[in-house]
Amino acid sequence: MIDKMCEKYKLPIHRNSVGFKYITQYMLKENVLIGGEESGGIGIPSIHIPERDGLFNGLLLAEILRLL
Repeated sequence: MIDKMCEKYKLPIHRNSVGFKYITQYMLKENVLIGGEESGGIGIPSIHIPERDGLFNGLLLAEILRLL
């Protein structure tokens, strides 16, 4: 699904080693929209800490849905 969305919106994908610690390191160095892992954890560096935060991400999703 992520591959298809990135292709549709012409966004690059960066893949790295397994583990959110590697995603966090990359998010701190690069301009990243969202970081995610195979277990479903996601982090949004430009809005909050570059780490998985389920409560924050749930609230962000509710806000996005409110805007639709």
